[in-house]
Amino acid sequence: MKIFILISALTLSSAAFSVEQCPVEFPSENYLENVGKLITESDSCYSASEIADACALGAGGDVFTVGKAISRCERDMPVMSKTDASMYATLNDKCSEKYSTMEGSMYRSMEAFCHLQVTRLFLSLLTREE
Repeated sequence: MKIFILISALTLSSAAFSVEQCPVEFPSENYLENVGKLITESDSCYSASEIADACALGAGGDVFTVGKAISRCERDMPVMSKTDASMYATLNDKCSEKYSTMEGSMYRSMEAFCHLQVTRLFLSLLTREE
């Protein structure tokens, strides 16, 4: 039950789709590739996530850009204990399960953002200063 509550909270805090704040002009040629490049070159997980949020389309293309943000965040992730890695996998599985029966690119976007929120949560928990 606790995992369900956590996933619900993560999903509700997902991106509010707002292309007006995206640093890449929309619509433009190679929009997704340009957003992906900015995300990959970001100096932190936080800035990569902000770009993914700001440039979200609420459609299947978000899977690409959010995937880039997750990869960027994972570069900052410390080595996880077996327990942490297991919980990380469990929460990511919950994201996939939640949207597995829903059709449409909007749900793929929501699933991708759920995975990003899990990644940001774990990065935050594992790197917090004491």
